[in-house]
Amino acid sequence: MKLLEIVVRCREEIVVKSNRQIAKMILFDGYCKGDLFSGDILPGGVDTQITDGKGNIHLSARYALQGVDDTGLPATLFIENEAWSVVGDKSEIITKPTIITDSSSLKWLETDELYGRIMMVNGRLLIRIYNNKKELAK
Repeated sequence: MKLLEIVVRCREEIVVKSNRQIAKMILFDGYCKGDLFSGDILPGGVDTQITDGKGNIHLSARYALQGVDDTGLPATLFIENEAWSVVGDKSEIITKPTIITDSSSLKWLETDELYGRIMMVNGRLLIRIYNNKKELAK
């Protein structure tokens, strides 16, 4: 089941290159609208990407969203989304998200097995989070 769909807007990119690696910090904002949660990414969202000499990438995005949960109460989500060794086609990336929340209704997200996908859809960068690995194949 698709739990969250987050629209990401990249704002600034900081790049450091060495003769062995490339490090990028991509600052971003955006929003999430859905049945479980709706809200905005708070200032400070960053995607860190380390690329080695072979083209392998380690992604680690960290950000917080503030909005309302499925009961209509105020809620905040902290999300860390990681992916490793992404080689070749970068148009779709499978990730391993972790969520921390102050919402009693959404506490189960902290312990559930979550899966993520980063993709471009109609010119927009989307992060989709699922609790069923089979959903990634769709």
